[in-house]
Amino acid sequence: MRVPSAVDRFLAAMPGASPEHVQARVRITARFFQMHAVGPGAIPWPMVRRMMQCMDFGQPVVVGPPATPPPELVRLPATSFLGDGHFMLMPTFEDDAPWWWDISPSVRYLRWFAPRVEKEIEPGANIADGGDARFFIPVARVPGQRLVRPL
Repeated sequence: MRVPSAVDRFLAAMPGASPEHVQARVRITARFFQMHAVGPGAIPWPMVRRMMQCMDFGQPVVVGPPATPPPELVRLPATSFLGDGHFMLMPTFEDDAPWWWDISPSVRYLRWFAPRVEKEIEPGANIADGGDARFFIPVARVPGQRLVRPL
């Protein structure tokens, strides 16, 4: 896969679901994981593939900085399916105390959108709307970093 260009970054961040937009978003995402998440003691490629399968490439993908992430995000619980380092803007899960984290403006991140889910898991109980922004912050996986810390 070729290295993403400035045009790829522009297309990936803009609204639209053309094949060119989707291809640019896949290139941007794969490159981000290659540069910032995969390596010794980090995320194995099978998990990267799973994470990419959970992304809606019909919606914008942004890598930052320079665009800064929101100053506070809710940490998603680590799972064996997606691993650690995932955040969202607001909690969509029931929890007495969501895990809010303080995010440095200089932190590296990947922002994408979760696919929209349009079904019920049981009568009267809808799955969280989905389609909302998600963030992956590799440094959040490393203990002791000051760039991302619990509030």
